[in-house]
Amino acid sequence: DRMFAKMGGLALREADAQTLAKVAAQSVRAELAAREMETEAGEAGGSGDVAVKLAFTGNLTPEEMDRLLSTMEWDKGCSVQSVPDILGDPAAVPAVMGADYVVLVERQERSTYTQIERELEQLAAWKKKVLGFIVVGVDAVP
Repeated sequence: DRMFAKMGGLALREADAQTLAKVAAQSVRAELAAREMETEAGEAGGSGDVAVKLAFTGNLTPEEMDRLLSTMEWDKGCSVQSVPDILGDPAAVPAVMGADYVVLVERQERSTYTQIERELEQLAAWKKKVLGFIVVGVDAVP
C-alpha cells in the first residue's frame, strides 16, 4: 500500500495529521464512553464527575508525544498525561500506575511487534487497562 501511495503522490500533509489526531481523540472518547456504560450497567451508580486519567505512552519522543496530545481536543472529563516509554524509562512506572487507562502510541517503522508485545505484557503485569493504540507517522493517506 505504501508503495502505491508513494507512486500516486499521496504524501501525508500536516493538516491531515492534525485531523487524524482529532479523530484519534474522538475514538478514545468513544471507547471511554462505551466502557463507562458497561461499568454503569454492571454496578449501581456511576463515577459521575470523576475525571478519567489517561496515560499516553509508546516509542515517541517526549516532544512528539506532547505535540500529538496538544493537537487532540479533550473535554473536562479526561485528564491526559504524556508518559515516557515504559520499556526504557523508570519514571514511567508511577505515571502509568496512577492512570485509569493507558493508550499506546507507536511510530510506524520504529515500533516492532516484539516491543509492542513487551509493552502489553508489562501493562498486564501492572494490571493496567489498555484503551487502544494510535499509530503515527503513517507515510500516506489513501
